[in-house]
Amino acid sequence: MLKTKSDLLAEALFGFTVDTIRVEAGLKRKVLSRLLILEQKLVSLVQTVNPTQGLTVAFRTQDMQQIDATAQYLIDTTYNDIQDDLLQDLAHYQTVENAFLQQTIKKITDKDILLPLTLLSIASVPIIGATLKQWLERQSYQLHNNITDNVRLGIVQNLSTPDLVDKIRGIANGSVQVTVDDTKRTLTSYTNSIFDNTNNQAETLVQTALQTVANQTQQAIFAANDTLIQGLAAQVTLDNRTSFLCMGRAGFAWKFDGKPLNSITNIEFPGYPPWHWNCRTIIVPILYGDPIPQTLSYNTWLQQQTQTVQKQILGPARYQLWTQKKISLTDLTTKVGTTLTIEQLNQKYNK
Repeated sequence: MLKTKSDLLAEALFGFTVDTIRVEAGLKRKVLSRLLILEQKLVSLVQTVNPTQGLTVAFRTQDMQQIDATAQYLIDTTYNDIQDDLLQDLAHYQTVENAFLQQTIKKITDKDILLPLTLLSIASVPIIGATLKQWLERQSYQLHNNITDNVRLGIVQNLSTPDLVDKIRGIANGSVQVTVDDTKRTLTSYTNSIFDNTNNQAETLVQTALQTVANQTQQAIFAANDTLIQGLAAQVTLDNRTSFLCMGRAGFAWKFDGKPLNSITNIEFPGYPPWHWNCRTIIVPILYGDPIPQTLSYNTWLQQQTQTVQKQILGPARYQLWTQKKISLTDLTTKVGTTLTIEQLNQKYNK
């Protein structure tokens, strides 16, 4: 079947998204490198306690205050550097994507492309409700509390300094190459440490921040060229990592005024993704003159999987309701994206 211009545009956007994943991996490595160096500095700070003297009363007061203040400084400095890195890299990414969208839409439609009045202000754009700076401040605050709480707990438990270090740092699991400010270093990496959750939070923020910038940049370009575009469609990644929210919205399409554009769309346009942390859904435009794309729904994709995969994705209770046709995938969340519990589903559909 001959591909429409909308199909070609969607394919180009998907290809750019694949390249964005590579960019994301690089940004994550840069952030994790700074956090690994911070971890080494904090461990060195704790090691300044003389292990032969134990955790004395003097340490509980003066030395603890000094460690607390120095830890705060190290953490604040690191997260400020992370913020500067991300703002610079995201701004560069936005410029590249803006140029890509202009060139691609013009090439496919053979129309002159209007540019948005202003590019996205990376520092002020909300990422799941808060700015990048606000999220980083929350993460740094949590890390500082975790460090100081564990040091104080070690005092109460009368741990030796080496034991206290192990509690904070975790278990060595090999070496890793890091590059920060163009300087390459080889450091030991650890697991089961305070930094496990810190690193996970940082990676999630990087992925979601990049997705936010990508989709908001597209929004500006699409809005500026609404004479070419009749609507927007959700292109959902179909695999076992897809959220219940995105499962239910696969194949949804909307007019530019937010009204549904096809029969399966049961909500007005909820805004551009990310719709949740680590969201991978993208929005693709539907050009005037082209039919609404018949995107494979998550429900159809799921029906093609084995029972084992279906149960793994839905869980046994949701799987039973789904196979009994008591619920569809759009029933798994509310219209604002809140996931319904098993009890709520049973109350609603097992009457």
